[in-house]
This record gives sequence, structure tokens and C-alpha cells, in this order.
Amino acid sequence: MIRHLPSHASRAFRKRASAKPAQTGRLRAAVCGSLVALAGFGTINGSLAQTPPRVLIEQLRAANGASASQADPEALKRAKEEGLAALSNGQAEPALSAYEQAARMIHAPDVELGLVRAMMLNGHYRRALAFGAHAAGAHTDFPTGSALYAWLLHSGGQAGAAQSALDIAQARSPNDLTLVALRAALATTWPQLSGSVAQPEASILPFAWGTPVPSSTRVIGSATLVGQGEIALAPLGMVQGASKVWVRNGLGQTVSASIDQIADGLPIARLRLESPLPMGMNSPAHSAEPFGGLPAYFYEYSTGAGQQAGWPLQRQSFLSPQPSESGLRRLGAAIPLGPRGGPVFDAGGRWLGMSTIDAAGESRFVSAFTLTERLSLPGPPSSTPASRATPIAPGEIYERALLTALQLIVAQ
Repeated sequence: MIRHLPSHASRAFRKRASAKPAQTGRLRAAVCGSLVALAGFGTINGSLAQTPPRVLIEQLRAANGASASQADPEALKRAKEEGLAALSNGQAEPALSAYEQAARMIHAPDVELGLVRAMMLNGHYRRALAFGAHAAGAHTDFPTGSALYAWLLHSGGQAGAAQSALDIAQARSPNDLTLVALRAALATTWPQLSGSVAQPEASILPFAWGTPVPSSTRVIGSATLVGQGEIALAPLGMVQGASKVWVRNGLGQTVSASIDQIADGLPIARLRLESPLPMGMNSPAHSAEPFGGLPAYFYEYSTGAGQQAGWPLQRQSFLSPQPSESGLRRLGAAIPLGPRGGPVFDAGGRWLGMSTIDAAGESRFVSAFTLTERLSLPGPPSSTPASRATPIAPGEIYERALLTALQLIVAQ
């Protein structure tokens, strides 16, 4: 199983879940210390980035004894409202700043969930996951925190760890509707959250922002962002005949799109975006077809209502053997049947290509090399062989996929 958290943090989370009341304060400080250090590691946008991890730890440890009565109620309410409004409008830095301000007033689960969501809006999955572990372990009486943590784990390819976190939470709160709904969703191949748990205010999913889409639209698959963020590639069969098309990244940013080219001999459509989306590191892995057996990470979205934003789901498999003259390969054996169109990365986080559907309805993989040749995509492939890729953390690859994996939304 791929692990995003060091073993000492995982042990602290499990120990916290079964702690006696007298142990709670000491364990909360331990979990808070290890996970907030992880959440503050590196450089991110906003004031949290300039706060050294040690200072963050001391701030939250001090806040362990705080209560709502010690905070200015109006200031706290205003900070929470500003944070939620910033999240809903896609304002990453203001959201992080507002929830950080609230966290200095009170140690509360809804504030910490706001911080987790602000980190995701900034595109920082690893920090969100680390801080989400703290929120779930430190606030056992707040099941939504455990639900968010389990959903983040599952989205990042850690299905087993997600089920374990959910088991612990449901042992404490067996009748919580959010946990019940999440368990039902995770029992399916491509989870779809619906009802109250699917509302952004429930803290399980991101907000959709940018270009609005009608309520009658559907997310029917995925697309892959390329170029300088002005082009998306999508399975041809999903967009051909659609009266209107939109795409949305893992941050929730939505733009309209239109077909401007169909790939020669491939079931791929090139979409021109109305306005560019932010682009991550998405350069092709090398100047030839990647070899069969190469470890690869696949990213796709579940289908669902067009107005519902989401985070991509990560799957890991191996590339199939070399393609036929058509340029198509079979998809990795470990990738279950479902929606297609998302990007594929190697272990070094470099773009290998995308998944698609052929004319017979079979799942296929098309390399970045083939796509670049047949669609005249901007930027030449790198000459670095994929076999020499320096592996990076799966969580870092996921952060790139938050930008390059897109929801594909259509109106028929």
C-alpha cells in the first residue's frame, strides 16, 4: 500500500482513536505536533507559508485549551464566514488566511476542516492529508472530519487506509449519516457522493467556481489539460454531438470549451478552452513510445451531476505492451472499467499520455508522444528516457493531477 504519512504519524492517529480520556490532551499535542509540522513543511501561498512549523505547533498546542468563550464571538464568526466565502469563490490565499485567523482564536474541528479545504484549493494535497489526519484524530466527536480524511485517502489511491479510517470513525458514530453515505460510496468502483454529503458546505467536496454550468449538465468522464493550459484532450465519443462542453480541474475552477480538432486516426478530440486554466508540470516523459511494463499512475473522475466539483481518483497499474499502428494500447489490467479521458503519469511525475475509449467501447491508452505528433501539441517531448525517471512521492504526482486531470461536463 502506498503511504503518504510517515509511520509515526499513522501510529499516533491509531493510538489517539483508542485513547482514554486522561490521555487525550497528551496525545492531541503529539498528533498535532507531528502532523502540523508536515502540513507546514515547504512553501505554500498565504501567511501559513511564512510561519515556521515549530511556531505553528506551539500555536495549536496553546489553542488546545482554548474555548469559544475565550474568543471574540463576532471576530470568530466573521473569520469563518470570510473563509467559507473565499472557498466558494476559488480564492485560495484569502481562504487560508481567514481560517488561519480563526484557528488562532479557537481549536475547533470546523475551523480545521476549513484549513484542510483551503490547502486543497491551493493544490497542496500532501499538507491537506497530513492536517486532515490531525483533524480526524483530535476531534473524534466530529464525524465529518473523519469522513473528509477518509475521502482524501481514497482519492489519493489509499483505499485500504480509507476503509480503516472509516471503520474507526463508524465504531464511534455508527449512525452518522455522512459516514454511512461515504461507506456506501466507497463500496463502488467509482464512488459518487450524493444527497447532503455531496453539498460543498458538508466539507467533503470542493466548491465549483468560475464559469457556471446549468443544473441539467452531467460529468460524463475526464479530460487532460495540455499546452499552456489553453487546450484539453477528451475522448471523442464523449463530446461529439454535445451541444455545450465545460471542463473543471481539481481545484473546482470551471471554463467552457469547444472542439477545434479531431486527432488523425485516434478517438481523441482537442478542445479549445474559453480561458486558460493553471498548468502544472505536464511535459511528455520522452521522445518515443514508453515501454510496456512501466509503472504508471492513472487519474479520472467519477461521473455525476455537472454542478458537483470533485477531486480526481488515483489508480496505479503498468503500461501494456507497445501499441498497434493505430497508436492505441490496452489500458492497465488493474484499472477498472469506468469513465476515461484522464492523464497518466510515470513514477517521476512526468506526463505519459491519457486514457480514452475506442470505437468498440474498449478502454485504451494513448501516449503523449502519439498525441503530440497527431494533434500538433505545443512543446516538443523531452528526450529523457522514462526508465531514468527519479521517483517522487505519489502525493506529489497527485498534486500535479489536481491541475491536469479535468472533469468533462456536457449538455446534450
